[in-house]
Amino acid sequence: MERALRIEPSNPLLWIELGRIRQAEGNYAQADAMGRRALSLASGDPQTQAAAWNLIAESLRARRRNQEAAEAEQRAKDLLGG
Repeated sequence: MERALRIEPSNPLLWIELGRIRQAEGNYAQADAMGRRALSLASGDPQTQAAAWNLIAESLRARRRNQEAAEAEQRAKDLLGG
């Protein structure tokens, strides 16, 4: 995944996938940062933006930042029209 990012560093989906890997490793702060990086790269793509917000929400919830997680989840829902 890191090699893919060296080749295509502007691909937000790769950042989300690497964030999920970091989250599975228990590195929630890095997962959050990668979700935010993906979000900054995904302008004009609500599906990808929503996926980034969901990653951010999961990493926040894992760190017991529940209010912020709920806000991130709501942003994801809003992007998908729900």
